[in-house]
Amino acid sequence: MKNYYLNQIADHERWVVEAIKSFNSGFKRFQPINLVKNEVRIGLYGPTQVGKTTFILTLLGVGANKIKELSNALRAGRPLGKSSTITTFIYKRSNDRLFKVIDLQTDTIMTFNSLNELSEYLGELRNKIENDSNHKQLKQSHTYELHVSNEYITNPVLIESSKNFQLIDLPGFDTRESREKRYVERLLNEQLGSCDVVIIMEIFNQMVHLQSDSFSRFSNWKDTPEKYRVVLTRSFSDQSVMDKVSNGSIQSKEDMLEYTNHNLNEVSELGIPIDNVYPLEFGDSFLQLSTSDVYSASDVLSWLNDFYFTLANSLYASGTIEAQITNMRNSKYKMIQKEEKDIQTKKIEVSKICNKITPKNNTVKKNNALIDELQSENSKMIEMNDLLNNFTFIDFNCDELDELKSEYIFNLTTQDDENKEESFLFAERLFRSGLNLISIADFSALTKSLNIELEKIEKTFDLDLSDDILHQLNMILSSFINYKQIEAQKIMTINKYHEPFDIKYEINIDPKSSYSWWRNLASNAKNKRRKILLHLLREYYTSLNFLESAWSEYQKSTHQILQIKIAKNNWIISSVEKKISKLKYEKELLETKIDELKNDISEIEKEWQEDKMWLDSLDQHLITSWLEEYDRLTRDLIQPLENAIELWVTKYKLNLLMLQGEGLIKLESTENRKI
Repeated sequence: MKNYYLNQIADHERWVVEAIKSFNSGFKRFQPINLVKNEVRIGLYGPTQVGKTTFILTLLGVGANKIKELSNALRAGRPLGKSSTITTFIYKRSNDRLFKVIDLQTDTIMTFNSLNELSEYLGELRNKIENDSNHKQLKQSHTYELHVSNEYITNPVLIESSKNFQLIDLPGFDTRESREKRYVERLLNEQLGSCDVVIIMEIFNQMVHLQSDSFSRFSNWKDTPEKYRVVLTRSFSDQSVMDKVSNGSIQSKEDMLEYTNHNLNEVSELGIPIDNVYPLEFGDSFLQLSTSDVYSASDVLSWLNDFYFTLANSLYASGTIEAQITNMRNSKYKMIQKEEKDIQTKKIEVSKICNKITPKNNTVKKNNALIDELQSENSKMIEMNDLLNNFTFIDFNCDELDELKSEYIFNLTTQDDENKEESFLFAERLFRSGLNLISIADFSALTKSLNIELEKIEKTFDLDLSDDILHQLNMILSSFINYKQIEAQKIMTINKYHEPFDIKYEINIDPKSSYSWWRNLASNAKNKRRKILLHLLREYYTSLNFLESAWSEYQKSTHQILQIKIAKNNWIISSVEKKISKLKYEKELLETKIDELKNDISEIEKEWQEDKMWLDSLDQHLITSWLEEYDRLTRDLIQPLENAIELWVTKYKLNLLMLQGEGLIKLESTENRKI
């Protein structure tokens, strides 16, 4: 029964817990800390070898004569000058004589009876993390709890005040290993936000470094000073302090704080409240101080005890519900930081997607240019194909050509005189018309020249002119072939993939060397003229026939090549169009993703704005819960109680509630005054 009433009294803060639960449930993005009674989560941040681990052991209550032994074991063979911590360790007191290491990700508990066992395990753990070939350990944030055997907790000053401390030993931010740097940065971002208090550590004579970029993440400690403490190590072993203690300039802990504050103001513009600064000494340097001639006659050791005691009480007070509520009220800056981080994460995603879209746009542009080039080439080849089909070397405009070839010219020697006479007349007419009509319409200049020569031939056509006539025909045919080859070459330049059209042919200038019947011609000039004319016509039209056949073959082969090339280009165009279509589809998906991310950013901004507004409702939740508890207790007083103890307990709880209410109202008023 006695325990029942004691539990009732101890449960006097239940209404606060209920108010906080209700309050926490209203956030959309912000994850406020959950109240844990009598437990303080303390993070320690500072450079390697500033003495974080040693300080943690001291603050945890480990006796001064045990710290070196325990610290060496925790280093697990790691040489001095290098960080002994590669991951996050949370130090707590063990409830028995055993050392324990708990993997918080797997809930695996390892127990050790001796420091040697613990040191061996920690060495293996560090090697496992550092030598992991796939860097899995460095990609995942592992956190371990290390429970120190209660046999080592012997410091009388701190044995009681620090019993509920959770001390987080974060890796040194100045680690040299590049892989560790990224890992450490991630650990710091994850762990520091969950701490009730952050202790920033630096060596006394290097406090100027508090302004370096490494400490820039704490630029908001002016806004939330209750969350931060500054511990300066090796303070009393600093030569300047020893000199001032020796000459009497420092005679009390207040003098020491004043001197520390003076030095801070000279090197730093951070505006650290002096009440949050603790000049301390621990580890080997502390043991040396205890035997120093400088301090033997002074009260420095008692000053240090006072500093530790004050710090421990300050840290303990940060774990009370009232302190946590105060921290919660001051969470707006943290919310702004988290909002910026959430939005920045989304913006980085947008930027990455935009970087993917840009090369796709460039590829589409290049492929469209390729299609334009291929289509232009196809148009030229189609134009060339049409020119080939419509390009004619010989246009006699004479229906009798086939008849002439088959009957009058090639069979001339077998005809009788009557038919020969008719053939001569026909051949002469054909010759004249042929000279006039041999060229295509645009060959007017050559036609005009031929007409002049034709007039000369018609006026003085006899045997003596036979060589001239033959020479003229040869020149006409050679000029014509040359002209046509130039025209053909112009067409061929449209298609750069083929050889130009070229025919090597010369008319037989001397018919006497080719035809034996020339020597047997009759002496009659008219007959000779006619037969020579027939011979000339035969040579002339035979040459043209050869030229026409060669051009026809060229037309056929070139037409086939053009069709193959056009078909190949069309296949390439089709393939490129499919590729472009795919790229455009992928681009649309990426653009859709960008739109979604932009909507997410808008939603994030909206939700964070609502969370900030909700944060202002904390006091209203507390007051509402306080009033409900007040109503319940006053109703209990009205009801008949079984005995005097119940009445006393109810009145006691009501008095506590009134005190808590006054504290709550004061906090609210303080906040209003700040605004």
